[in-house]
Amino acid sequence: MTAPLYNWLNERTSGVLLHVSCLPSDTGIGNLGTAAHRYIDFMEAAGLHVWQICPLGPTGYGDSPYQCFSAFAGNPYFIDLDPLVKDGLLHEDELGPLHSLPKDHVDYGALYGVFWPILRLAYNRFKRSGADHFDGYGCIKAFRKAQSAWIEDFALFLALKSHFGGNSWLDWPANYRDVHQARRQKLSIEVTEAAEAHIFYQYLFYGQLAKLRSYAGSKGVSILGDAPIFVALDSSDVWANRELFQLKKDGKPKAVAGVPPDYFSADGQLWGNPLYDWKAHQDTKFAWWIDRIKANLEFYDIVRLDHFRGFESYWSVPANETTARNGEWIQCPGFELFKAIQVACPDAKLVAEDLGVITEEVNALRAATGLPWQRTRPSMVRRTTRIYRTTTVATPWPTLVRMIMIRRSAGIARKVLRRRIIYGVI
Repeated sequence: MTAPLYNWLNERTSGVLLHVSCLPSDTGIGNLGTAAHRYIDFMEAAGLHVWQICPLGPTGYGDSPYQCFSAFAGNPYFIDLDPLVKDGLLHEDELGPLHSLPKDHVDYGALYGVFWPILRLAYNRFKRSGADHFDGYGCIKAFRKAQSAWIEDFALFLALKSHFGGNSWLDWPANYRDVHQARRQKLSIEVTEAAEAHIFYQYLFYGQLAKLRSYAGSKGVSILGDAPIFVALDSSDVWANRELFQLKKDGKPKAVAGVPPDYFSADGQLWGNPLYDWKAHQDTKFAWWIDRIKANLEFYDIVRLDHFRGFESYWSVPANETTARNGEWIQCPGFELFKAIQVACPDAKLVAEDLGVITEEVNALRAATGLPWQRTRPSMVRRTTRIYRTTTVATPWPTLVRMIMIRRSAGIARKVLRRRIIYGVI
């Protein structure tokens, strides 16, 4: 019998799912700063070892972390602004509009209106300073070179998107819908400066996340993050790599992603994401996917692959459909993909999500890759705990994460968390 590609999970542990946006903050949304570090302290004290979070990408319309402008970039909203104040790139009084935002929920509309002008102030001062590094994050030129596979296209994409009123790239002037043509255009100073600013924001995000991961590791906490299988149509991923997706000549999808009718929905779920052109990915030896997994591994210690069943075959729905009823399953080269990833990232810790129609073929792919399942079962604990998560089981391996654990453990964690909230530790 052939050995699986991966076989990394060999011990039982426990953890909690809490997205970064949910952390306490006085700037309108949780971030990678003090509250995140204190949360890791709480996890250590409670004996928890896995912190699961949602995707960290820059969100677009609707602010869903599963519809991001890039599969490689981080969300600047999660940048901790305190180091920028300490270094003089921002002044405390300039954060006033952020301090007035709600503390008990995220008002993304209001956040959008006040956050970006403040972060742009920090970039402008950094540029005028002539510095090439900030707060131990390394040289920004070296960062730019290390992320060259995606960051230049991403920065230009967001700069042009802002220039064209926030519209989808499909609605931009013809010369800008194609990345190669866009690069040949004479760009305004405003566009080029906006692109440079977005590179600076990613430099800050990556630097702060690296520090947080290092701190978590020192406390025995691993970060488990989500990697959505599909990317958004209105993203730099699609705009800069049209040949890797099933698109028409005008850039619109030939077919879109979704799942067929099931116990969740009689019409299925019509996600609308563009589908991969797997032949094109095979021709490039899965270079884009390998770069993407490497980027995920810079974000997380463990990567959870969303909708794993879609790597065996995916539900393809004609683009003109209004529901996901009329689709078909189309097989894709899942094992070939994971074999290429294993060669490039032999020590990667990957987890497969098991939601969806799990067939014998999907089980066979999971067994061949050796990835542990993350089985999601809806569960509730008593309302007084204020913890509403799922129970996750890895099979046939031991339990990967039990989000709530047994009632007694949940009670202990609840008491510790309540005390730390009362005393301002978190």
